[in-house]
Amino acid sequence: EIAEEEKPFELPVGWEWSRCAHYFLELCTGPFGSVIHQQDYVLDGVPLINPSHMICGRIVHDPRVTLKSEDAGRLSAYALSAGDLVLARRGEVGRYALVTEQEQGWLCGTGSFFIRLHPLCNREYLGFVFTDSGFRKHLQGESVGTTMTNLNQGILLDALISLPPLAEQSRIVTRVEELMRLCD
Repeated sequence: EIAEEEKPFELPVGWEWSRCAHYFLELCTGPFGSVIHQQDYVLDGVPLINPSHMICGRIVHDPRVTLKSEDAGRLSAYALSAGDLVLARRGEVGRYALVTEQEQGWLCGTGSFFIRLHPLCNREYLGFVFTDSGFRKHLQGESVGTTMTNLNQGILLDALISLPPLAEQSRIVTRVEELMRLCD
């Protein structure tokens, strides 16, 4: 239950507030630095996705940040699936990317979360939520750390997201994409 005083603003009819905890099927934190070391990187191995690889909702692969297949096997709990979202948990909070078929089996890296969603969720709409300045400001305000912002699972799972009906989410995504093409 979400108390009225927690709701940042009133939503249009048919929309609802949801905590991320109720919207995500699964939220996993990438491996910590002690599990992966810089000397473990090889050229053209299994890609490791860190926040710096998340650009405009897409994964930009860096062939220098990859692991040998035996190391990747040891880290199989962090393997990404098509439809997952990866999200920065430190540094630039709100940075995200959608995992496509091409990135299936790549690994979530240090400094990231990966989120499994119900197949019917509109991932592009959720990406807009993550990049929304108000949502990012809320996450940054709740984050910990003095030298670098760190987002923990509790903060993200407790965060509120505004959800229109699925058809409306699709219309919003289509309209934003149309407007972005005009900007380009």
